[in-house]
Amino acid sequence: MTMKSVTTTECKEGDILAEDIVNMYGATIVAENTVLNSYIINRLTELGVQQVKIHDEYMETDRRNGSHIYQQIKGKYKESMLVDLYFGGINSV
Repeated sequence: MTMKSVTTTECKEGDILAEDIVNMYGATIVAENTVLNSYIINRLTELGVQQVKIHDEYMETDRRNGSHIYQQIKGKYKESMLVDLYFGGINSV
């Protein structure tokens, strides 16, 4: 799967992170394969994150077609959200 680097201002809802975003202490603040929404994008901006890596544009077509790859990423997103909820969410970072 290919990825590209974009600024947080270029991020749009539905983009999927291609790697973890970590804070200066190495703690993951947003996990790889998280589907970005407006809250996460705004929070990253507030935290001073300037650039992220996302899966390339072809994912948009895959998402609409319900591809196997998209279903895998969607499953990992659900897992990461459960972990996030269990450990107190992004606001605790």
